[in-house]
Amino acid sequence: MKHSVTLCLILFFSITSRGFAACSGSSPKRIASTWTDVAACHSAARDGDTITVMPGTYMVDKPTRITKFVRIAASGVVTLVDNTPNQSNLIEIVESTAGSTRLEGFKFVQGTGIHPNPNGVIVMTNKSGGKPILITGTDYQVGTSGDFIIANVNRGVIWRNGMKGKLYGNTCSNNASFVRQKPQDGSWASPAKYGADDTKGDLNLYIETNVLTNVFEAVDVDDNGRAVIRHNTITNSGLLTHGADTGPIGGRYMDIYRNTFIWDATVQCPPDLPAGVNSFIYLRGGTALIHENDIPDVSGRAWGDKSEIGFTVEALGRNAGDYACWKGGYPAPHQPGWGYRNGGTRAGRSPIVQDLEPIYVWNNKGTGNHSRPTVFDYASGECGTGVAAATDYIRQNREYFLGVPKPGYAAYTYPHQLTADPQPLP
Repeated sequence: MKHSVTLCLILFFSITSRGFAACSGSSPKRIASTWTDVAACHSAARDGDTITVMPGTYMVDKPTRITKFVRIAASGVVTLVDNTPNQSNLIEIVESTAGSTRLEGFKFVQGTGIHPNPNGVIVMTNKSGGKPILITGTDYQVGTSGDFIIANVNRGVIWRNGMKGKLYGNTCSNNASFVRQKPQDGSWASPAKYGADDTKGDLNLYIETNVLTNVFEAVDVDDNGRAVIRHNTITNSGLLTHGADTGPIGGRYMDIYRNTFIWDATVQCPPDLPAGVNSFIYLRGGTALIHENDIPDVSGRAWGDKSEIGFTVEALGRNAGDYACWKGGYPAPHQPGWGYRNGGTRAGRSPIVQDLEPIYVWNNKGTGNHSRPTVFDYASGECGTGVAAATDYIRQNREYFLGVPKPGYAAYTYPHQLTADPQPLP
């Protein structure tokens, strides 16, 4: 009996002391015993603190909001099972003006939480004067569909992460996304800052050295988005810009280079279907640089021969958005191959002003159609007769150039300087 009482006392003090020590340590090193304790650590933290989360698997059913300049890092294996409500986010990180908030090392598993756009597992939120948010070393296992990172920012670095989607249905596909970029900051009407022109590396969102598999809308650039997508391994997954079609703005530009695209033709859906990949790079709006990528041919018995790179003006044939069934003349608002320098050209009979800013495609390899991109019509019948052809709006040597580098272009330093490893965890 004496030994039993002693054991009970030990267990009591062990449990209660862990409860009182939910957030232990002090500035600059704080320790969260579980994921739930991150909120307490964040509340106590000073700018520049590190919050280390102890190993374990945690069921998460409430969102966590991060507003301070902190580093939140997993110690060992920390798995977060996402059971948060579907119209919410698991983690929202708001930019800090004091420094770059960093999230690293966590494994996310989709539980009951499914987050369709505009929600995501992680949401990056812009703040005036904020510093780039950093996300690294994370992994997301998708059970069905949904979005991992919603980037409402035009700066930050997302690197060394992984995501694997689940394919299903008679199209053997999904609507999952690794990053959906929607900054909505009005910056479409400002000049591009490609490569070394982004002198501090804080005028674009950098997505580099990630491994993405079966994520059909791997990176979706929309609503003023400016993205640099480089040195990633992208299997059965696509990159795209939205246009001024389903929304009023569309993506501003992508700089896509030194990525390895992979077509995995193995059977993934019953009875005998491989992934239903339609393209690797698809532009509905804005402009892009596409260079030094490895782009294979997507071709097979199940789906035929696909176009790995394609351009379109959906508004010509789509009855959606502010410019539905566009018959306002050339150029269409925010169409592929157009951007902004000083707003010298009015987009047809619209109030939008823009400038010709061609797409450049050069020095790619592989058997894909990088030397002959396809210009697609949006052929749904939504706009009746008299629909203009996309090829009247997107022409080689006007909206796009092949085999020619963009004049004056030099890539931004790689890896991004903000990816440097910080001090070791406590």
